[in-house]
Amino acid sequence: MSKAGAQTAGPVFGGAMLTQNAGTGGPASPSVDEAPVFCVERAFQFWPISVSLHLLLLLNFALAAYLTGLIWTVQVVHYPGLALLGQAEFPRYHAAHTRRMGYVAGAPMLLELALAAGLAWAGRGALPHAAGWWSLGLVAVAWAGTFFVAVPFHNRLAASGYDYIAIDGLTRTNWLRTLAWTARLLLLGGLLA
Repeated sequence: MSKAGAQTAGPVFGGAMLTQNAGTGGPASPSVDEAPVFCVERAFQFWPISVSLHLLLLLNFALAAYLTGLIWTVQVVHYPGLALLGQAEFPRYHAAHTRRMGYVAGAPMLLELALAAGLAWAGRGALPHAAGWWSLGLVAVAWAGTFFVAVPFHNRLAASGYDYIAIDGLTRTNWLRTLAWTARLLLLGGLLA
């Protein structure tokens, strides 16, 4: 083969080896034989460790499953149950509820944000239809619902005690977070299927 037609290997991108025409130095293009439509074996440097895209998807899915189960429990059991409490015991119960929910939801939400950002970045050339960015967007919706809707309702309940209107508002608006986490779980499950 002449020097003008020789191919040299380039960097790996999205699991596909990029090739470059050695004679012209032209732009690299994916090799047809090695360019998968969707590759989950791509490695991602996630400080300080390197993880595969498949492992990153699994970690995101596991955390999404945990948070989805938690939010459905809150939506169907905890928030409606607040309305059944008497006015005398409500302040103490609500304070304990919000403190304990911080333990079971706070750290997983922070980890979810980091993993979702990692998945969006690592999957930008490998996941179909910008699925990593959609996943991160759903996390943003859940966070916005938490800090701009749920937290103000909880602050109102902490300040005023039992307030049926606030409890009802909290329960109704919590569907935003419930649906966002459920959609994220389904999206990630579809990517793993």
